[in-house]
Amino acid sequence: MSSTARLLLIPLLLLGFVASVRADGFKLGDRGDVGWARAFVTAHVAAINAGDVAKVKSLLSARQRTKVTAEMVAKAKQEIGKMTIEELVDSVDAKPDDKQPTTVKIKMKGGRTLTTLIKVKGMWYADTIWFK
Repeated sequence: MSSTARLLLIPLLLLGFVASVRADGFKLGDRGDVGWARAFVTAHVAAINAGDVAKVKSLLSARQRTKVTAEMVAKAKQEIGKMTIEELVDSVDAKPDDKQPTTVKIKMKGGRTLTTLIKVKGMWYADTIWFK
């Protein structure tokens, strides 16, 4: 795919993914594939770049939300531009439960784990503060 085609595709993808971000959590089906994981990370990156601490927290599991500060988000905003979504999300490891994943491990390029997503009441949350 040409770089021009990619640039045109990105806004279209983001429009579809932003609609999937709710006030609390992320809902985009239960595929557990790379595109789906990139959509989640893209939504989180957009919230970080906007400096929207409440949105950043809403995409984290309940046990992680209280740990996020405005300073942490501001620092992440400075660092996040150094990597592409493709570098952040290279592969996924979905653990199915009755053919539906309930946890999805997102792996970075190089094999390091970025975060693990957990499903709670039909919504997905990052169970680690991956951007600090």
